[in-house]
Amino acid sequence: GVLTVAAFIWAVSLRTDTHSDASIVDRLWSIQPWVYCWYVCFMFPSSARVVLMTALATAWGIRLTYNFAIKGGYAGGEDYR
Repeated sequence: GVLTVAAFIWAVSLRTDTHSDASIVDRLWSIQPWVYCWYVCFMFPSSARVVLMTALATAWGIRLTYNFAIKGGYAGGEDYR
């Protein structure tokens, strides 16, 4: 479950060239929270609150991902900030 996803993300972070590029966090920041929300939503499908929060987190994550992508955030290299 969640530990598997966290372990996968940690393993991906080890692939960076010099381990000094922390931009993997920026690339995952807009995606990872709503993935976790969907996991919780599937675990507790009868909760209207969980479904609502999952929908809102997904909409917010899509917006963040889109904005990050159009600014070249997934093109590689460190974040411009």
